[in-house]
Amino acid sequence: MDSFFIYYLMTLGSYYFTGRAFYLIIFNNKPENKHVFNIKIENFYLVLGLIIFSQFLLIFNFFAGLNKFNLIFFLISIFIVNLRYIKIPKLSILQLIKIGVICVFFISFYDIGLSKDSYLYHLSSQSWIFSEKIVFGLSNLNPYLGYMSISEYSSSLLNAINLNLAHTFNLVFLITFFWIMFEFIFSKISFYKNLAFGFGIFGILDNFGFDGGRNGFIALQEINKFDYSFSIISILFVIFSIYLLVFTKNINKNELLVLTLLLIFAIQMRVFGIILIPILLYIQFQFKTFLSSTNFSFLLLILWLFKNFINTSCFLYPVKFSCLNSNWLFKNQAEYISNIVLDSFRDPENGINTIKNFDWILNVFLPNNKFVLINFLISLIIFRVCFTLLIKNSTFFNIKYFSKFLILPMLLISLWILMFPQYRFSSFFLMFAFFILNFDLISNQKGMNLKLNLVVTVIAMLLVVNLNDYKNFVENPKRDIEIVLPVIEYEKMSYFGVKPISENSKGILCFQRKDCYSGNYNLILTVSQYNYKTIKPLENKYYEDLLNK
Repeated sequence: MDSFFIYYLMTLGSYYFTGRAFYLIIFNNKPENKHVFNIKIENFYLVLGLIIFSQFLLIFNFFAGLNKFNLIFFLISIFIVNLRYIKIPKLSILQLIKIGVICVFFISFYDIGLSKDSYLYHLSSQSWIFSEKIVFGLSNLNPYLGYMSISEYSSSLLNAINLNLAHTFNLVFLITFFWIMFEFIFSKISFYKNLAFGFGIFGILDNFGFDGGRNGFIALQEINKFDYSFSIISILFVIFSIYLLVFTKNINKNELLVLTLLLIFAIQMRVFGIILIPILLYIQFQFKTFLSSTNFSFLLLILWLFKNFINTSCFLYPVKFSCLNSNWLFKNQAEYISNIVLDSFRDPENGINTIKNFDWILNVFLPNNKFVLINFLISLIIFRVCFTLLIKNSTFFNIKYFSKFLILPMLLISLWILMFPQYRFSSFFLMFAFFILNFDLISNQKGMNLKLNLVVTVIAMLLVVNLNDYKNFVENPKRDIEIVLPVIEYEKMSYFGVKPISENSKGILCFQRKDCYSGNYNLILTVSQYNYKTIKPLENKYYEDLLNK
């Protein structure tokens, strides 16, 4: 355990100081640049470091596998940049709290495991990234490889040390979220104080109520699932966008760059992140920043779309209209996968039967999620009662406000139900809806009491970690933290690839084997003179036949 804790700290430290190096290079360490959105830039170092490091790995993978990435040279370079300005920080109460956040979330390693999707395609994706330069037509091998997220790049390096270390990807976002909430509490800005209190109450109530109390607050997930990380980066993007538009009514280049990087990384995690683009475009229009030099960062998004095209023949896989008729296109794959994935969200038990009807809402969604919606409404009411009791001149039911802004939360909840109707996707939509429904209170000019706010947020953070994590930590704090994968047998296919045949693979789970797939089709692998590999199907009607069944 001791060595694993050191690896954990080293991983977070690498991200933190990569973010700090980025700040020193881009922001020039000028006094006026030490804050973005009127909070200290250091709160963003972790997530900015992860974003920048991931972009380095993405670019490198266009030319070589990440097993050839010189991590030592990269870290030495980061260290040298950080030497430009060495400052020993003063240990304030806030700094001690932030150190405590890091320690608390380390306990989450004691009851964490790999997600099922890890065995289906994440580990295989990471094996390809680690051992090979970018592959043309990679999704032809396994259609789910087309969903490759930006998270796979950093995870592929960490897997070489310990599979559990990939959990740090999600922890970066949870730690950053609570760092920012605590920064809000100690801020002089009442909007920030009240928002932290709101999310604190919401987080506590997530643990109490019907069916366990789930109300849409962020949570821990299995390794290689990053739905809540997407929710965190998206909700932070929304919060700071609204803060600029409503309160400061101004934006500087540094704030625009941070917003843009958050947006790009959200899209790189999930293609659904494109729904945030109109918000950034509105900000650009409102503050006339279309010609800002910070817009160069959109080159990273263009690069990501190009990567998608190489892997899948689609710029936004599996969105059908974004696909082109390339030399490695597997016809109808995107359309079929789009249908089957959407259907699996709506009704995972009964085959493709929900695309052209809405019966699943009454038959599947509401039975599974009615208590989530009830708990959300109860949380909303409790927060408004608490706030109006604690803060004078606040109104429990603001008819004028609700008559104007109720439509947006309704649209958000409807979008969740129609497109991503599983609980793990709910956090962004429900936290955004909670934020909007309480914006009249959160924007009150009087801020919430610091001590009460601090207690509420600490409790909310402690409750994010599962009880089993605390139990396992207390019983055996020095236990080994390591996942051991089973031995799987594979059958050689006629041309390229293998198929899993072991009982524990269920005929579809490939684990870390990169050339594994379970479809009933044959593939060929070609290699160019520059050692770029292309995977092509021999039978192009496989998905067409499935669609016609």
